[in-house]
Amino acid sequence: MLDLNTDYTVGVDQAVGGGIQQTFPTIVDTFYILSFDGGTWLAAGRDGTRHIEVVIDDTSHPFTVTNLTGTIVWTRFPLTFQATAPNTTVVFRNFDSPSQTFSLLDNVSVVPASVTEVASTGTAVPGGTGVFTAFPHSPAMSATRTAFLGLGSAGEAGVYSWDRAIPPDPVQPIADLTTAIPGGAGTFSGFTDVAVSGNLVSFMGTGVDQAGIYVNDVTIPPSPVKVADLTTAIPQGAGSFTGFTSVSTSRRRTAFLGLGNFGQAGIYLASVLTKVIAVGDTLAGKVVTELRLGRFGLDGNSLAFGATFADGSEGVFVAQVALYPFTGFFALVANLPVFNQVKVGQAVPVKFSLQGNQGLAIFAPGYPKSAQIACNSDALVSGIEPTVAAGGSSLSYNATTDQYTYVWKTDQAWAKTCRQLVLELQDGSLHRANFTFK
Repeated sequence: MLDLNTDYTVGVDQAVGGGIQQTFPTIVDTFYILSFDGGTWLAAGRDGTRHIEVVIDDTSHPFTVTNLTGTIVWTRFPLTFQATAPNTTVVFRNFDSPSQTFSLLDNVSVVPASVTEVASTGTAVPGGTGVFTAFPHSPAMSATRTAFLGLGSAGEAGVYSWDRAIPPDPVQPIADLTTAIPGGAGTFSGFTDVAVSGNLVSFMGTGVDQAGIYVNDVTIPPSPVKVADLTTAIPQGAGSFTGFTSVSTSRRRTAFLGLGNFGQAGIYLASVLTKVIAVGDTLAGKVVTELRLGRFGLDGNSLAFGATFADGSEGVFVAQVALYPFTGFFALVANLPVFNQVKVGQAVPVKFSLQGNQGLAIFAPGYPKSAQIACNSDALVSGIEPTVAAGGSSLSYNATTDQYTYVWKTDQAWAKTCRQLVLELQDGSLHRANFTFK
């Protein structure tokens, strides 16, 4: 076991930063899996949080562990990389204050990446009585989760999921022919497409005189829930959807290409169902006649799609699809990459606008959050610690200035450290600001 933090002292100031590295032979273009145990604990005045930055051939990968107990807790981290040279250097380093954290490292290994069989013909169908006989659509993957459509020898059909980060994790059914159609009647009779993002699996499902887009959060059984079906009114269109041709998902949102009567076709976004673009709209000065959306078209707050125009030309476009038009933080909080200097324990009024009163339920569950970062860092974090509101007042809106104010209470223990405040809104958009505490 190695603690990456140093106890080195110069005068009254404690030096920050420690690391270890190794260079080893690799085969160019071969994939490798680097894995290691990261640990920390709450003891000796430390805060129970540790950060390890892994650098492989100048590419940085940050990892964080939080453990608020007095016993060391280890977390196993996998990281896949592709060798670009006959020798590869891996660096483990840490820039936390040694008086604030323990940053423990153990059991480092690097092995060539192997091919893992998730399911094949002859594999027992989970939740069924037969074995898989076919996989009618290409699988989808996001991070460590794989989702796919499968058919079985006993007449099974379904959407299935497997997570390589949870060994030994068996294939799990997301929806099959015994699953009740949410918002519909009876059970599913078939499935035609699947997309995945993190723990979200979105798919196109059909039933008797029914079709729709559905999403399942694998961490919240039972699901799925309906995104849109043949009874759903077409946003900014006429009537209800008559069919669906593709689906994509990212974070907590799903995009799909939906059809309607009289030649209607468009790309739509949920959770709050909105139109992105539709046939007949004008784009780049030309009338759209056809749209194309792939399963990986939606990524965070951006959506990529293809379009054909009435003059026969085509194009590829990226639309920003955040529900809330966030334009940045207002003074006295400066936007990235600036570090805002704050006195520890001070209540910080964080002000921003969403171009109108969007209500007070604008934050995603668990947010705002913050995470300690290196004071020379340009890393973007998701946040690990829920914030504390000063005086119990979490969020307010001023109609005169059209500004929201979130009053963030800082902690005395953050002295001589830096943190990143993370606001995630209900539309999945992330907004960050950096702070240094004196």
